[in-house]
Amino acid sequence: MPIFGDYETVGEPVAVANESGHVTTVWRASKSGAAKSAGEFAVKVYAPRRKTAPGDAGESLDRDRALEFLEGVKQLKKAQTEGARSLAPIHAFGNSEEGAWFVTDYFQRGSLAAWINRRVNVDSAALRQIVACLVGGCLDLKRSRGNSHGNLKTTNVFLVGPTRPLRKTPLALTDAHPAAPMKLAGLGGEDRQTADELLHQVMEAQDLRAIGEIILQLVEGRLVSNAYDYNYPVPRSAVWNLLGKEGERWRALCNQLLDPQLSLEETNLETLAKKFPAGGKGGGGGKVLGAVAALALLGLAGGGAYGWMKWSNQQKGAQFEKDLSAARESFDRTNMILAWDKINLALNKKPEDGAAVKLKADIEKRNGEECANGVKVAGELLHQKNYPEALRQLDWVAANLRPSEALASQLSQLKSNLQTEQDFGRAMEAGQKAYDLKNYPEAMTQVQAALDKKPNDSAAAALRKKVQTGLDNQSDAQRQKNYDAAMESGRAAYSAKKYAEAIKQADAALISKPEDSAATKLKRDAEKGKYEADLLAEREGKYIEAMDAGRKAFEGKKYDEAVNLAGLALGYKPDDEDAKNLQREAQAALRETAAQAEQSRKYREALTVGQKAYAGKDYATAIQQADAALANRSGDAAATKLKADAQQAQADA
Repeated sequence: MPIFGDYETVGEPVAVANESGHVTTVWRASKSGAAKSAGEFAVKVYAPRRKTAPGDAGESLDRDRALEFLEGVKQLKKAQTEGARSLAPIHAFGNSEEGAWFVTDYFQRGSLAAWINRRVNVDSAALRQIVACLVGGCLDLKRSRGNSHGNLKTTNVFLVGPTRPLRKTPLALTDAHPAAPMKLAGLGGEDRQTADELLHQVMEAQDLRAIGEIILQLVEGRLVSNAYDYNYPVPRSAVWNLLGKEGERWRALCNQLLDPQLSLEETNLETLAKKFPAGGKGGGGGKVLGAVAALALLGLAGGGAYGWMKWSNQQKGAQFEKDLSAARESFDRTNMILAWDKINLALNKKPEDGAAVKLKADIEKRNGEECANGVKVAGELLHQKNYPEALRQLDWVAANLRPSEALASQLSQLKSNLQTEQDFGRAMEAGQKAYDLKNYPEAMTQVQAALDKKPNDSAAAALRKKVQTGLDNQSDAQRQKNYDAAMESGRAAYSAKKYAEAIKQADAALISKPEDSAATKLKRDAEKGKYEADLLAEREGKYIEAMDAGRKAFEGKKYDEAVNLAGLALGYKPDDEDAKNLQREAQAALRETAAQAEQSRKYREALTVGQKAYAGKDYATAIQQADAALANRSGDAAATKLKADAQQAQADA
C-alpha cells in the first residue's frame, strides 16, 4: 500500500475521480506506529494530466497544477492556525511520485453529497446549521488569505463527529481553490491587478451561488451538477412546503443566491454571517457574473482581462439565443413555468431586447388567463363532487402554470379542500356501511377518520352518536366477541408483517376495550414493526437505485462514478457481495484505464521526442525513442516509419 509521509494507506481507494485526465484518489490511512485509538485518517492525492509539448512544457504545466493544489492546502492550514472553524484539519501534505497529497481526518459520516443522496428530509434548524457552517468557513478563509473558498460543493463538505441530528452536526470544508492561481502569474501590471480583483469577486460570488445550490439540493433531496439541472428562479413546490411557514423564506434566499445578477454590495458573506451566526439562529463589488465567468477567469493565461471579457460576452450572447428559443417553445406548448424561467434568464443577459420583452408580456398575459380558468374549472368540479378530476385539474395547473402569490395560495387551499372532501366522503361511506351491518367497531373507526378531516361536521357527529349508541347497547358478550375477532385478526396480520392492518385491528379492539393492555401492546409493537419495515424498504430502494446507477456508469465506462456508487450501495448493505463485486470490477477497470492512458502518454512522448530528434538529425536518439514508442504501442505505423527513416538516414550519413 502507498505511504505518504508518516501515514500508511489501508486497503483499496475509497474514491477515485478522473476529470479530463486529472486523477484524484482518496485512501483510508493510519499513522505509522500510532495506536488504533489515534483514529483514522484520509489521504487525498491529486495527479494532474501530463501534457508533453516541445520543450517539455507539459512537465511545467503538471508542476504548476500540483503546486497550485498544494498552495490551496497550505492556505487552508494557515487559516486553521489563525482560529478558523468549519475547515477540515490538515495533518500533513507533500509531493510524491503518485502526485500532490494531503492528510486530513477520515469522516465516517461521509460528505454532504452522500447525505443528500439518502433523501432525508431537512428542517429549518438543519438548514440554519449548514448555512452557518458554510458561511463561517468561507469567511474565515477570506479573512485569512483575502479570498473565499472558490471550490464549494457538496463533495467538499463533510459531516463531523458521531451520528446525530443534522441541526447539531458540525461541518468541515476542504479542497479550497488557491487564492492566487499560477495562470495569473503571466499577467503584468494593470492586467494582473484587474484579474486579481475580478478573481476575488468571482470566487465569493461562486461560493454564494454554491450555498444557494446546496440549499436547493438539501430541500429537494437530489444532487445537481450544474445550473441546467434546475430552473431559476426556483418555483414553489411541495418540498418547500415541508419547511412550514419558513419554506417561502428559504426559497427566497435560495433564489437570491442563485441570481445570475447577484450584487456583492447587497449580498455577501458578511451579510449572510449576520443572518446565520455560527451556533446561532437566523432567518463589495457591484454585479458580477456566475459560474461561466469564474471558469473563464481561472482560465486566463496571458491575454489579460480584455480577452476574458470578450469570451464572456460571446458566451452570454449564445446562451441568450438558447434561452429565448426555449422560452418560445415552452410558450407554444403552454408550459408557462418553463417559459417564465427561460425568458427571465434571457432578459438577465439582454434586458432591453425587444423580442424578449414582448415574449415576456405574452407569457404573462396567457399565464394569467390560464390560471384563472384552471381555478374556475377546479372549483366547478369540486362543487360537483368530482374530486379525482378536480385534483387532476389542479395538478395540471401546478405543473404548467405560474400563479401569482395570491392565486397560488388560493390553489393550495383549494387542493387541500379537495383532498379533505374526498377523504371525508370515503370515510363516511365506509362508516355508514359498517353501521348498517352492525359492525360498530369498524363504523367507529371510519367515522372517527371522517371527524379527523372535518371535526365540526354535523352529519359525521350524528353518525358517531348512532354508532356509540350501538356500541353501548351491545352486550358484554358481543363486545368480547368483537374484541376477540379484532385481536385474532390483528395478531395474524402482525405475524404476516402486515403492520398497517395490525394497527387498524388493534384500534378496533381498543374500541371494545379502551384500556386493554394486550391491544395496546399489539398496537405499539405493530407501529414499531411498521417503522422498521418502512426504514428497511427505504434503504433497499436506495440500495437498488445506487446499484442500478453504478452498473449503468460501469457500462458507460465511467469507472470512477461506478466505484463511488458501489460504495454508496455498500453504505446501505455493508456485506452485499454484488456491490463489493461491482466496486472491485470498477476499481480494476479504473486501474487498467489509467495504465492504458499512461502507456499512451509514454508512446506520444517518445514519438514526439523522436520526431524532434529526427528533424534535428540526431538519428541515434530518434531510433531509441521510436523503440520506446513501439514498446508502448507494438506495430504502430508512425513509430515503425520513424525508426526505418532514422536507420536509413543514419546509414546514409
